[in-house]
Amino acid sequence: MTTPDNAPFFVPPEQPQAAAPAAAPAPPLRRRVRRNRRALILFLASLAYGLVAIVIIAAKMHGYLGISMLALYLYGIVGGAGILLLRHIYTDADRSQRILTEVLEKSAEARVIIGPTGEAIYSNARFHKLVNDDETATLDSFTQLFDSPAKARKTLDDLSNRAAPAGSATAEMPTTIKGEPAWFQVTVQHIIDWPGHVHWRFDDITPRYQLESAIREEREKLRDFTDNAPVGFFSIDADGIFRFANDTLLRWLGVDARLLIDRARLHDFLVTPPPGGAPYDCFEGGGAHQHGELLMRGAGGRNFKAAITHSITRDEHGAVLSRSVVYDLTSEQEVRAALAESEDRFEKLYDEAPVGIAMLTSEGAIKNANQMLIGMLGIPAASINGKALTHFVPPEHKDRLQGWMKQLHQGAGKGDKFIETPLKGVTDLTVQIFARPLKSGNGHVLHIIDMTDRKNLERQFTQSQKMQAVGQLAGGIAHDFNNLLTAMIGFCDLLLLRHKPGDPSFTDINQIKQNANRAANLVRQLLAFSRQQT
Repeated sequence: MTTPDNAPFFVPPEQPQAAAPAAAPAPPLRRRVRRNRRALILFLASLAYGLVAIVIIAAKMHGYLGISMLALYLYGIVGGAGILLLRHIYTDADRSQRILTEVLEKSAEARVIIGPTGEAIYSNARFHKLVNDDETATLDSFTQLFDSPAKARKTLDDLSNRAAPAGSATAEMPTTIKGEPAWFQVTVQHIIDWPGHVHWRFDDITPRYQLESAIREEREKLRDFTDNAPVGFFSIDADGIFRFANDTLLRWLGVDARLLIDRARLHDFLVTPPPGGAPYDCFEGGGAHQHGELLMRGAGGRNFKAAITHSITRDEHGAVLSRSVVYDLTSEQEVRAALAESEDRFEKLYDEAPVGIAMLTSEGAIKNANQMLIGMLGIPAASINGKALTHFVPPEHKDRLQGWMKQLHQGAGKGDKFIETPLKGVTDLTVQIFARPLKSGNGHVLHIIDMTDRKNLERQFTQSQKMQAVGQLAGGIAHDFNNLLTAMIGFCDLLLLRHKPGDPSFTDINQIKQNANRAANLVRQLLAFSRQQT
């Protein structure tokens, strides 16, 4: 028999085998020949019997044969009954064969019966579909499906020898069909009542292998996930004995699986086992669901803090079995310590900085101010945080500060990075404000430097420079004026030589000289001032 050319041979695991069609396909040619041969034998037997009957009747009618009519009737009855019996035997045999053929043809397995000479006595349509040949059907046709037909033939011969003389044997044989891996389960059975006749059955077990491969792959993935998970998994029984532990927990505990599974107890690894608790309890009080933190003994004799989620269940036999998860808190504690250290360092850098620091939002409000800025303004933190920066600037400077802040929010490289402006606090301040954008882009950090004392010093220095300039001017004038006075005093002394005390001009000249000397004294004082002398 044959099947439609588009009928699939390999069916995926999730798809059921297609049902056989209602109408049975036509049998192969050799089976039709056998059926026609049986019909021909019946026809020839009937024809021979009829000819003999005609000859006997003709001989009787012409008197050549002395036979009674009763004998003639008996001959007809016996002959007809024989022909009918022969037809019935052939019909029963044909019906049995057709039933057997129908069963084998509808079988999901490829089947072939090989005779003593190696010829295929019977092969179903599934086998012809398998070997892709509608006419010939031999074991060699099946071996052509393999990369090495000779090796496949040897496997079949060994399988047949193992089943001989009247037994059966089974083997699995892998191959590749149309580039896809395939597996067959080959079963050989020697037919007892027909020596030399062998029944071969070829089961396509590719879906089973594919399913088993998928199951193995998923199992390996699950095992890999379990063993390499960042948490530990374990299971213990009613006696606290480990029944399962993943590689992560084994690594934390520093013990080999062969020494832990079915040997070690849970309480052996607890620094402080629960007093009065069951062998499978992790915490005092027990219960079906236990959760908390405790110290466990780890690798190298170290103790580590762990958080355990411990669920107690019972299996189908009522035995206690746990489903437990362990979290190693060592890394978390290290992170917490590092975070605390970072926060402490930030607090020192922030609150103990020698300059005022403020976090400025994108709307221009002060989000947070450090202690230095609070001390500079002399205002409580609650009165600073949340207020706009322009709130602490005199009205005449607000527009300039707002323009600078607007430039800041336009992006990097635009506008000045600092501004000098007065601030209003308990006392008036003059400050320089430096701005840097936050990495988040949601504001700026401001560094505020108090410039009040510096500005006072600058004013004093300017005044000192002015006084120094005045002194230098006074010294220059005094020096030149002193030269004039020296000349006047000298000329007065010459006049007094010519005008004696009785001279009317003596008194006037002497008065001029005295006034010149007083002027010289004043000049000397100016010179001492210009030279910063006492």
